[in-house]
Amino acid sequence: MSKKIMIIDDEEAMCRILKQILEGEGYEVKTRNEGLLALDEIKQDSFNLVITDVSMPNLSGIEILAQVKQFKPDLPVIFVTGSDVDAILKEALQLGLDGFIEKPFNIQAVLEVIKEKLSVENVN
Repeated sequence: MSKKIMIIDDEEAMCRILKQILEGEGYEVKTRNEGLLALDEIKQDSFNLVITDVSMPNLSGIEILAQVKQFKPDLPVIFVTGSDVDAILKEALQLGLDGFIEKPFNIQAVLEVIKEKLSVENVN
């Protein structure tokens, strides 16, 4: 059974790019452009990994992280961000952030982070 990944980003192009790359690697991928819709789906469905942008309207990546960790504490969450990582990293790590990828990103680096997080999840 393939691993299921939720991508949350208000930029549709980013969702499309990541989805295409990850599906090419054999992952099942769902994308959402809005945090509340994504959270509802994460609560109802079984995902192996969440990738979320940090800066979004309505619900920030920090808020998404905090809520995901409340109802699914073992679900890995990775931030993708083009903003200053240092400003949010401490708070995000305290909330349980599992990793981050800086934009613009190297596709190989993204795949390595994802594979690492999913292999850690397999051990648990």
